[in-house]
Amino acid sequence: YFSLGQLPVTLMPEMSYPTLTVRTEYPGAAPEEVENDISRPIEEALGVVGGLNEISSISRAGVSDVILEFVWGTSMVDAIQNTLEKLDLVYLPREAEKPLLLHYDPSLDPVMELSLSGSSSSTKYHGDEGLRRLRRIAELQVKRLIEPIKGVAAARVRGGLEEEIHVLIDEDKLQRVNLSIGQVLSRLRAENINAAGGRIREGGAEYMIRTINEYQTLEEIADTIVFRREGREIRVKDLGQVIHGQRDREMLTHTDGAESVQIDIYKEADANMVAVAKRVIALVGEVPTSSKKKDDKTKSPRELQREKMKKLFRGPTLAGKLFNEEQAKLRVVADRSVFIDNSIKEVVNTAIVGGILAVIVLLLFLRDIRTTAIIALSIPISIFVTFAPLNLLNVSLNIMSLGGLAMGIGMLVDSSIVVLESIYRCREEGDSTRNAAIRGTTEVRGAVIASTLTSICVFFPMVFVEGLAGQVFSDLGLTVVTSLIAALIVAVLFIPMLASRTGFKLQTGAGMVSHALGSLEGRISLAVLWRGILLPIGALLTLMVGAKLGYTYWSMQDVDDPDILEKISYGASAMAVVGVWMSVCAWPMFVALAKRLHDRGKSAWWLLTLFPFFEGLFLPGGAGENRFGPSAQNNPRLAKLWGSFRAFDESRKRSGQTFLFTAPYFALRLAISFLLEVIGLSLVWTTRVLAGAALFGYQILLKIGAQFARLFAKLGGRKTVDSADADSGIYSKLIRWALASPGMMVALIVGCFALTWWVGKQLETELLPEVHQSEFTFEAALPVGTPLNQTIAILDGVEKSILKNKEAFGIDTLLVMYGFDTTNMKRSDEGEHSARFKVLLKPSSKPREAEERVIGKLRAMFGEVPDVTTRVTRPVLFSSKKPVVIQINGDDLPELKRYSDEATALLSREPALADVEPTLRSGAPEVQITYDRQQIIRHGLNLSTVANQVRDMVKGAEATRFNRRDRRVPIVVRLAEKDRGQVADVGKLTINPGGDTPIPLNSIAKLTVGEGPSEIRRIDGKRVALVQANIGAGSLGTAVDAANQALDQGIEWPGYMGFLITGQNEEWKRSRTSLYLALGLSLFLVYVIMASQFESLVQPFIIMFTIPMAFVGTVLGLKMLGINLSVVVFLGMIMLAGIVVNNAIVLVDYANTLRGRGMALREAIIQAGCVRLRPILMTTATTVLGLLPMALGLGDGAEIRTPMAVAVISGLLTSTVLTLLVIPTIYYLFGLAGERLFQTREK
Repeated sequence: YFSLGQLPVTLMPEMSYPTLTVRTEYPGAAPEEVENDISRPIEEALGVVGGLNEISSISRAGVSDVILEFVWGTSMVDAIQNTLEKLDLVYLPREAEKPLLLHYDPSLDPVMELSLSGSSSSTKYHGDEGLRRLRRIAELQVKRLIEPIKGVAAARVRGGLEEEIHVLIDEDKLQRVNLSIGQVLSRLRAENINAAGGRIREGGAEYMIRTINEYQTLEEIADTIVFRREGREIRVKDLGQVIHGQRDREMLTHTDGAESVQIDIYKEADANMVAVAKRVIALVGEVPTSSKKKDDKTKSPRELQREKMKKLFRGPTLAGKLFNEEQAKLRVVADRSVFIDNSIKEVVNTAIVGGILAVIVLLLFLRDIRTTAIIALSIPISIFVTFAPLNLLNVSLNIMSLGGLAMGIGMLVDSSIVVLESIYRCREEGDSTRNAAIRGTTEVRGAVIASTLTSICVFFPMVFVEGLAGQVFSDLGLTVVTSLIAALIVAVLFIPMLASRTGFKLQTGAGMVSHALGSLEGRISLAVLWRGILLPIGALLTLMVGAKLGYTYWSMQDVDDPDILEKISYGASAMAVVGVWMSVCAWPMFVALAKRLHDRGKSAWWLLTLFPFFEGLFLPGGAGENRFGPSAQNNPRLAKLWGSFRAFDESRKRSGQTFLFTAPYFALRLAISFLLEVIGLSLVWTTRVLAGAALFGYQILLKIGAQFARLFAKLGGRKTVDSADADSGIYSKLIRWALASPGMMVALIVGCFALTWWVGKQLETELLPEVHQSEFTFEAALPVGTPLNQTIAILDGVEKSILKNKEAFGIDTLLVMYGFDTTNMKRSDEGEHSARFKVLLKPSSKPREAEERVIGKLRAMFGEVPDVTTRVTRPVLFSSKKPVVIQINGDDLPELKRYSDEATALLSREPALADVEPTLRSGAPEVQITYDRQQIIRHGLNLSTVANQVRDMVKGAEATRFNRRDRRVPIVVRLAEKDRGQVADVGKLTINPGGDTPIPLNSIAKLTVGEGPSEIRRIDGKRVALVQANIGAGSLGTAVDAANQALDQGIEWPGYMGFLITGQNEEWKRSRTSLYLALGLSLFLVYVIMASQFESLVQPFIIMFTIPMAFVGTVLGLKMLGINLSVVVFLGMIMLAGIVVNNAIVLVDYANTLRGRGMALREAIIQAGCVRLRPILMTTATTVLGLLPMALGLGDGAEIRTPMAVAVISGLLTSTVLTLLVIPTIYYLFGLAGERLFQTREK
């Protein structure tokens, strides 16, 4: 239990992608300069790093990304250290920034997204000032409060307007006084300063000396003296104007059509996502709109109570504070933890339902509740024991580890079923309880250990699987292995112990319960029970609840758990309820014991010390009349109340009080007595009704079990050591027919294998099933170079159309970002020409159909916009690569672009592909300045100085920062818009301020408008162009085949160029190869264990015939249900290999035992099949029904669980049917061959 509380909760196992990215910024450089000056040197230096699988680079305008992809399993700590050492040896241009090393991890996707917008009733958020205000609130209040939360790595603010102080210089005025913009920058930096001046001592005091000269107002900036000439002071305001503005806008964010500021929250790598989200929600005080949000009218009383408690103990939330103080609305618009929490709950629910179904199956077969309870105990014991090693192995609670437990529930009881069934059979043969437990366990112990070890050998190699499959499924393998070991220990030690001490027969359940209730009712008066017990215990528990709540309120600020108040409060309430029920169930025993002691003349004061005080103080009735007297059963209630009134009236007369004075007190006591009587009767009758319903259900199950027994008797005959009795069963006749016609069975096997091969070739393939979280993103792009305001104007119509049909489409929230986010380290191909439409759908029972429907509608909307390209992305779970990536190799950029465009046009016409887009596109329009070096030298200029001068005048430069309350606002100096707004204006810029003759830029340089490549990609030192696509109609295999055929037949490739299909297809090949090796290793280990168990090389071979027979059902089941062949299905098939051999092991082991007792080969096989029929069917039924809830595909995350469960169920069903006929036939054939060989040797 302690280990369970320590396990972190995540959606998937921690996947550390073996990838590093070296990002280097090279301001102002074109892609070709970035490639030659940055990317190539870094590639050459890092190409020798150990464990490297592939090195690639992306050179874009002003930035270089060099991606190092390592082999799976590489120590990233060592890789980072080696990479940093090699980077120190690289010589880069002085203008380049220091390379930044990024360790990419999909978990760095935002955990939550918040939206901050102004209230519609407030006027303070109108215009630019309102957007600046929102940005300030987000940065100074929301961001600062969220980032200190435990587990939060960062909170990034997007949208709004960032404040800047702009000093806009008029170039004409600057020329007239012969000053440069650099002089203005230098002067502002020098004037805006606070500095320490040391310390001095005077007398007995010590003083600090400080220079305080920072700007306090915009007027001080405007009055700054830039230069003095001939007694004239030239100030900043004489050269231009100082305004309070904002940074040039690069992005704009909308939430449901209203402009807003968005805050993305990122978690630390090892933090629990669900716990982090709870802490953030506790601070913000907003329920995510993308979750299953309910109105107050539809909320349950418990949910309303929880909200009231949180408000009571936590006080005002951040959202409430901002709304009351700033009239700003803060809410959670996206929360990934909701999907994780729901997925984990669904896995737990499927495990619970599967366990219940497995127990019901056991009850139907065994028809004895005590025997069923013994086996059912192995499930919780094995599961709870499993959590301790999982904690030691650093395995988290995710849908794979919990899925392993859910899938293993049926397997957990297999060993217990075999052991208990063997003990039960020994009891039927006449053994005593103890001897049956010993002999039954001994007979099957070897087979149980062997079958468990085979399952372990199947799952344990999962830990060593390489690639993505190993990262994803190692947790599942460890979970199943540890749970199976725990189940084996329970089966061979705990189950025999219980069986030897409890026996197998029960009295009639109804008689037992009615006897207990009747005895209780006959011995204890209800009035005595509730007057003497319930009230004092209720008062005591009330005090305990109050103490707990008081302690919680006192210590809540020191507890780092957002649900601690709820847990303790509900825990205290549950304790009170349990205490009341204990008074119903347990205290009557003590009262009955006190009565018996009293009747026998013995003292019972030690049981009743506290009761008389409460009873005499609050309740009517004397001790001799109603407390433990025998008249409690015989006197009617009115007589009891009259007796109480008479005793009370006598007491009143003795005290001299009037009746009117004491009547209200007596009425209150009378009402309490009556209320307690009603409560007592209601609880007793509730108990009776529930017990009756349970007994009725139990009787129904017994009747169904009886029908099963009759059916089973017809199927398998009687299970005795007398082989003649086995002739009466249907199965015995079938097995005799199979042994008499081995040729027919061999033909059946061959036919099944041929059918499996033919159907298997038709199965579609994919890396992993796509998980639908009711969330997706449309990434739209206009031609490169489209300014932000034009992008908004073009795509605004699509946004309005989506909002207009929001309810019809089932959309919960629409988040739109126009432009690009400079803080986004994963997407550097965005620009002012791009936009992202993030759609959050309302909860649906069929999220896949809902997503596809909305995506189709949005594709049609974007299709009406000219010159726009779109692609759809979903939250990253497994692979960061596109499903289909076409890699075109070549050296000439124009030629690469031509073939890339041809490939894009061809693939766009393929229905199996969607969102086809090339990475090599035309770049943004650019003004290319080509300097005449001779002219620069003739005028005595420096090329670097001229370039910097042009940059400062056009782009601007940050001179210093302006302190404005608790923030520092940049002061940016540049030319006014009228002097730099057009290309012609740039050519007229004076590049020699202060010179005798002004020299315009166009006199020493040539300005041309052109475009270069958007990016240059290199893989393993060679230039490539990539064409990426999502899967359209079909699967990954269909898309790859379609792309391969289209490119082969539609394009004539020159001999020095070619293409390669990578992406998820490449990862699929790696994972498939690794899984093949794991399957081979598993089969080898299974064979070795069985060979050592049976001391034979032939019999393990016979048993392993069950594995291909299981694959027959798997392939047919996948085809019928339309499930693609994926890594998940491969895992299910590997699991199946360890499950199906268990039935054959039990069958062959018992046949060997009978032959060892001297039984003939044929009769031994028939008898073993009939005797082991019931445990084989029981284990199969429990495993199948245990997996059935998982196979139904209900709930979040079902896309991962369902294919695995279907593969196991379909394979297990066919394997069981074929095992009962094929394995005996093969055993018989090999047995005959062995006897003939032995006879030949004897002769």
